[in-house]
Amino acid sequence: MATLYSENPDNFDELEPHLITEFETCKSAIESAALVIFYDTCAVQHHSALPPQYQLKIYDYLKSKNAVVAVVKCVLMELAGDRHHLHSQVIQYLKAMAENGIKIILFDESYVFGFLTDVYLSAATANEKLRYAVRNFNKATTTIRETVNNNAELKVLVSDDEIPADKDLCESFFSLVRSNKQHKDNLGEQLIGICIYILLHLPAEPTHKFTIFTDDKGAARIISSSTRSIPADVSDKRAGIFSSAKLFQNMYDENFLANEAELKEVIEKIFPSNISVLALMEKSDLTTSEYTFTAEELAHLITLKNTIRIAF
Repeated sequence: MATLYSENPDNFDELEPHLITEFETCKSAIESAALVIFYDTCAVQHHSALPPQYQLKIYDYLKSKNAVVAVVKCVLMELAGDRHHLHSQVIQYLKAMAENGIKIILFDESYVFGFLTDVYLSAATANEKLRYAVRNFNKATTTIRETVNNNAELKVLVSDDEIPADKDLCESFFSLVRSNKQHKDNLGEQLIGICIYILLHLPAEPTHKFTIFTDDKGAARIISSSTRSIPADVSDKRAGIFSSAKLFQNMYDENFLANEAELKEVIEKIFPSNISVLALMEKSDLTTSEYTFTAEELAHLITLKNTIRIAF
């Protein structure tokens, strides 16, 4: 499969000085942070389209959580598109975020191997964690499935053959999958999911530290179900999953959005017609249901105490 995308956007030099790109610096930033936000493509595009005053409010919210932001290489490719060019508002959003004191990591997906070998020492153990992750995600994404099935070295990730103990499969897997990226394959979200799935195995990190910002319900569902499949005796941690609607409700609850008018404006900017959310609407609700609202309706509900709790 020939890719339409490039790992090196032609205007990347405008953004690169504001990113952490070296593994040891990345590792240090993640270990010292309380929250690691993996931004998916649509979330970057949505938040970068907000008026500057609301972007600043997002930055303030993230700083209050001692958060670092991670943009995986595949998401950078998706943001640049088949024209290999990053939109100016995306560059401005991320640049301003860094200038406001939030560390932004350009996260090479293969960095997960370094995190795992630091803890488990063995390459075989790290490769085994990758195998578990790939098995959870390869059915959902044609690009991953075809890449693994068509590569002799990587087929071990979906077979019962003995996992190699003397090589880093992460580097070859992530590099080859990115090179095969196709239009509308949701690869960025799936690779974020694989990275989070693997990082949840780090024993020293708390649950929900590794979080994805996404407005893609399908990707959120796959990541949620996949991380729940990790055996409890291996890790009882779960991924944090935030839609823009959930983020804005939290920002309102914690006074980063001041009133109903601000809520309506940020929701309407991203969802100009209707917005569908997964939420609890009654105190007696045990499971979430899907509801559709206008921006005005949802903003009003959020301001009413104990009326709605958005899950996604």
